[in-house]
Amino acid sequence: MDIPLFANTQLALLQAEHVAEVLEQTTLITSLPPASLQRHGLALLNLSISTQSTGLGGRTVLELEPDAALTGDGKFPTHGLRSGDLVRVEEQPGGAAKKKEKAELRAKGVEGVVHRVSETRLVVAVGGKKGGDDDAGVETLVTGGKRLWAVKMANEITHRRMVKTMEALREMGDRGNAGSLVRVLFGHSEPAPVEEVPEVKWLDEGLNQSQKEAVKFALGSRDIGGWWCG
Repeated sequence: MDIPLFANTQLALLQAEHVAEVLEQTTLITSLPPASLQRHGLALLNLSISTQSTGLGGRTVLELEPDAALTGDGKFPTHGLRSGDLVRVEEQPGGAAKKKEKAELRAKGVEGVVHRVSETRLVVAVGGKKGGDDDAGVETLVTGGKRLWAVKMANEITHRRMVKTMEALREMGDRGNAGSLVRVLFGHSEPAPVEEVPEVKWLDEGLNQSQKEAVKFALGSRDIGGWWCG
């Protein structure tokens, strides 16, 4: 298989997938009311800022909690936000808000990454530089005294990582300096023979004979080794 051709195909598919994901998420956010977005796992409603601090790299860290006026136990309802998710924190629109009003509120919000989430706290790391738009946005959220929400966005971070990986693979193929594992996986060379493994000192004596043979096979395989466990 041609390595650059494979990488270019994957890059095109990644771009198409990303565009579709962004379009789908944008359509949902602009067309559904906040309560429906929360049921779909795309948002967390009725938030207030409990603390604001500065984290590593000058990033503003916002700690959000449920609005005390709307919760009895101080816990979030069921939601779909997880650590590492890219979110936008902004003033929460009303259920009957028009697209124009939602767009205006979105322009005043800030983007960040969920650093930590628990039953009672959502910690979001925002921006990276002082004196920029993020600082102005955070100031607006903190001083506005309005009820906030966090909206899940398309994950740009994962997309960029996969794109960089495919670009590196394409470059290796173009230069002809792909490693032995890559050449084997793409059928450009045969796997090296399985080497004889000296006596192994087992940490887990509970392994049966077939499991021990599988471990030895993996240790003796220089390029790639696979086995099936039924």
